[in-house]
Amino acid sequence: MNPPVLFQQEIEKKQELRVVVVDEEIFACSVGDASKNDVDWRKNEKATETSKPYRLPTDVMGRCRKLLKILQLRFAVFDLIEDVNDKFYFLELNQQGGWGWMETKLGMPISETIVRHLV
Repeated sequence: MNPPVLFQQEIEKKQELRVVVVDEEIFACSVGDASKNDVDWRKNEKATETSKPYRLPTDVMGRCRKLLKILQLRFAVFDLIEDVNDKFYFLELNQQGGWGWMETKLGMPISETIVRHLV
C-alpha cells in the first residue's frame, strides 16, 4: 500500500505573516527572513527577532474576518505568505496559535484586546 502524498507548488515568498484576529481587531507582523528561503519560519529559533509590524491590505483583513465568522470563532491566529507578486496565500488558521512574542517584541496589545472582548 502506498502512503498518501501531497504535492504543492513552491511559492516564491516575499514574506511570511502571522496575523491575530480578535473579533474585528487585527494584529499582523512579518516574521522570519524570506530571503533565506526557509520553508517554515517556525524551524528557525531566531525568526521572531526579525519580526516587524505589518499593515495588511483591506481585502485580506476582510477575508480573515469573514473566515472567522464562517467558522463561528471570535479569535484565531493565521499564517499567510505574501509572494513576490504581492499575492497572498492562506496557510493555516489556529484557535490557539502562538502570539505572545508579538506582544513582547512588537508591543501589540493582544491580551488586552482579548480581555476587552471577553468582558
